[in-house]
Amino acid sequence: MHIVSVLGLIFAIVFGLIGFVVIIDLNTDIAALTSGGLQSLIALFPVFWMGLLGFIAIAAVYVAAKMLG
Repeated sequence: MHIVSVLGLIFAIVFGLIGFVVIIDLNTDIAALTSGGLQSLIALFPVFWMGLLGFIAIAAVYVAAKMLG
């Protein structure tokens, strides 16, 4: 049953990487509509997205290591 959690985390990483293209397009569209401090915050949105994917990848490694040990 533990393999399901590892596969779920792997699918989350894959779909997150596929969704990154959509995030970049969304970031470009939103940045064109904003100005000032909000625009600089919106510019960090892809960084937050990649941070989330990094957290999911670390969780996948942790769960896989826990399964083996």
